[in-house]
Parts: sequence; structure tokens; C-alpha cells
Amino acid sequence: MKIVLYAASNGMWEYGKILSAAVRRQGSSPAADFSARVLADSLPSGVVSLQWLGDNGELLFEGVADAIRLEADGQGRQLVLEGRSVGSYLLDNEALPASYRNISLNEFGRRYFTSYGIFSYGFAAAGLRASYTVPKGKSEWEAIRGFVYACTGRYPYLNQEGKLELLPRRGREWLVSNTREQGLRFLSAQVEERRSGILSRILVRDRYGYYPTKVRNPLAEQWNIRRKRYHIPPTQYEDGREDPKTRLRRSMADCRTAQVTLCGLHRVEPGDRVQLELGGTRPPELKVTGVEQRFHGEFTTRLWLADAAYADL
Repeated sequence: MKIVLYAASNGMWEYGKILSAAVRRQGSSPAADFSARVLADSLPSGVVSLQWLGDNGELLFEGVADAIRLEADGQGRQLVLEGRSVGSYLLDNEALPASYRNISLNEFGRRYFTSYGIFSYGFAAAGLRASYTVPKGKSEWEAIRGFVYACTGRYPYLNQEGKLELLPRRGREWLVSNTREQGLRFLSAQVEERRSGILSRILVRDRYGYYPTKVRNPLAEQWNIRRKRYHIPPTQYEDGREDPKTRLRRSMADCRTAQVTLCGLHRVEPGDRVQLELGGTRPPELKVTGVEQRFHGEFTTRLWLADAAYADL
């Protein structure tokens, strides 16, 4: 196993003494985060990209280098590395503020997405059109995310191959259990039910300035939750503004969640489905919203899970 750093001037440094390394992917972000700590003698200069390679040469992470720091303590000199996958370009660049009328997704994408030459569509983009305003101060990811929602009513995600896909993603199915033979073994697990973010109703304004329409969340009312919001319909889609039903559903996304740390390195991805068996507790089907693969003497895989009935992934 090794970490390789690359400089713009074709310089290259390899480090095989890895104290720790981790890569974290979240379905809501186009960029995976990487961090590592390795034994090193000096601080390399001009590093622009990096790779994390497994024992058999398999690629565990590849991306841009954000920060490199040399530290010295009783254990010797160490490099602390931080990086992100190439999807970070979409987060780091501000989108051009502009209003578009009946523009196609292909044309919009050329201005905000595919112009980098490393991203593509994993669904049929031809024929998708919308009128849309990109406000000042939004990232290019926020712009393309909102425009795709305006076109399709569904949010996008960026997969590891750089393809823009539509949610919900129906990935692989995993059983996590310490008792069943075919289950993935876990070191720790927790499940949680949280009520603090759930909305019970949204009141929608009409053209006269009144709020006669009420969109209700039956489960919230059943739980005696009272948390309302007001909705003003836009004259045109701006930043993918959600309709009241979508907003109510999104408020349920963090209601039932779980976290699991698995033994070993597993290729679980955001959007995969998980059946978690935790003693006598068997939560409903869960979907993976985040994955962290970590090495610290040994490999572990940490999963963030949410109720599949409400999770966008």
C-alpha cells in the first residue's frame, strides 16, 4: 500500500509508511474528501494531485491535493495530507449569475458542468429544457443541481466515474449482521430516531397574498409534531426551489438514521441499500448516504444510513 504525490513539473513522491488514511464520500456532495498521515523526511513542493493505492495496486482514491503539512514530534517527521476528488472543481468555482429562458440541459451543462472535460451525463439529457435563474454566489454544483431538478423533478449526484446520475439511485443490497453467516460484520453500530427537523405542514401563498392551501405531513401530525413553514411559489424556478411535498419529504430524511463501522475494506457506495440487524432491533430498509474507508493499522468502513423511504439516496 502506498500514497503517491504528483507535481505539475512531473515530479513524483511515493510513501509506503502510512500511519493513517481515509476517504469519505457523501451522496449530497460531488467531491470525496481524503486525509492521510505518512512518515516523511521533507515537505515536497508544487504537489497538485495524489493517489492512494492498495496492496494489490487497486486505486482507493485519486484527486487534487488541497493541503500538505510537515510536522515533527516524538514519532518523527510526518506529512499530513488533505485532498478531494475532481468533483471539487464544481464546488470551488462560482457559477455565472444569469437568467435563462427555455434553455436545454446540454447547453446549460456546457456552461457550468461539462466544460471541464472530465464530466459527462449518465442519463438521457437530450430534450430536457427549463427556464432558470442562477443567483449570484452559487457554486457550479448548486447551479447544475438546481437546473436538473427544474428539468426532471429529481436531484442529481456525481458518481465516482464523473457521470451525473439521477436520484434515487438503486445500488447494491447489503446485509449487516454479526449473527447471520452471509452478513457483513460490524465493530460498532447505533440507530437513532430524531424529531427535531420534521415539518408538519407547509402553507402555500396564493396570488392574492393569502395562505389558503395547507400541505400536511400525516406522520408528523400522528406524532404530535407542530412545525410549519410558509411557501411562496416562484414565478420561475430559481436554484431548484422545492415544491411543498418534496420539502416535507426531505424533512423526514434525518428522522430515522444509523451509523455502522464495519470490519475491513468494503466497496459500499452512497445509494446502496442496507438491512441492519442489531440485536432484537431491525430498522426498516436503510440507504447509504455516506461512506468512509479508513486505514489505521487495519481497514474499517464506516457507513451513514437513513430511512430508504425518505432518503434521497
